Amino acid sequence: MGKYEKEIRLIPFLADISPALADEAERWICVYQYTAGETVRAPDGGCGILLMTDGRAAVYSADSDRDVLLRVLGRGGITGVANLFSDAPLASRIVALTGCTVLFLPESALRTLFASDSSIMYGYIAFLSERIRFLNRKIVTLTAGSAERRLAVFLDTIAPEDGGTFVIPISMSALAGYLNLGRASLYRAFDTLCADGFVMREGKTIRLLHREGMTAFYL
Repeated sequence: MGKYEKEIRLIPFLADISPALADEAERWICVYQYTAGETVRAPDGGCGILLMTDGRAAVYSADSDRDVLLRVLGRGGITGVANLFSDAPLASRIVALTGCTVLFLPESALRTLFASDSSIMYGYIAFLSERIRFLNRKIVTLTAGSAERRLAVFLDTIAPEDGGTFVIPISMSALAGYLNLGRASLYRAFDTLCADGFVMREGKTIRLLHREGMTAFYL
């Protein structure tokens, strides 16, 4: 097994990549490290997939006039997919919340992998389709859902991939504005999720007790 094969397989559509192609992909990989507060991106500004292998980072909208938190990346989190095969400006801005280690797999490598194994390309298309469905559900929820539903979607979005305990990286006032709720409604929604046994909260520290149950109930 190559040095980064385990990490490469964390990318959903490369989970079943052959050892030979994983070795091929390794030749393209660059590893970068960032400290808390730094902007996470490939230094040369190139398109590709950024894979978090250590630490946590917040993904914000690229709108410079307003920081909208989109999600939080932990180990195994990926970003950059929306900018592949496009000359459009970056769709998001990523800021390290802690010290981070990031693997970068450039677009040129993905082109090679797609040409070598069509199942990888179809896996990529399936991944994009699922992301579109998820975003459509999220849009409906955040614009028309109950306070509890909006909060549940938000917590599911920013929680680490393995769930567990995490800290909300924005103030409660900012969160209320993001969810288009009053602060009183936000705190009542937290109380409901806690009472229903889905989460525990202490300040901005959240522990997901039953993530699948929460998303099944509210989504």
